[in-house]
Amino acid sequence: MKLKPGDKVAIVSPSWAGPAVYPATHELAMRRLRELLELEPVEFPTTRQQGASPAARAADLMAAWADPEIRAVFATIGGSDQITVLPHLDPAPFVADHQHLASLRAALFETTDLEITPVEEFSDEELSWPTRRR
Repeated sequence: MKLKPGDKVAIVSPSWAGPAVYPATHELAMRRLRELLELEPVEFPTTRQQGASPAARAADLMAAWADPEIRAVFATIGGSDQITVLPHLDPAPFVADHQHLASLRAALFETTDLEITPVEEFSDEELSWPTRRR
């Protein structure tokens, strides 16, 4: 199912806690989720925790996936360290959820018409990750 305004979305950091190092950039993203997309971001414990163990990051991901109120899971930033989380994930919830296959098929194979129109005003706030520290 597609998201709708007011839906809760999980915010996790499976690779590293970029939001702890670059809080201004993270806060901008959270504000955009709330104000522009009308979603309710729910940050999980290791989202801003530097040095969180792979097991703790996996626990956040599992908790987000298992929470029936969470409609989507967003990673704050990618990175190669997320591979260390995999051994700590229980595959059962992912295998048991048949909805994910339907969602993946819809994303990959279904087509819909989407009208693209020019924006009247550009209001993006550009922040540089390395220059915006606490």
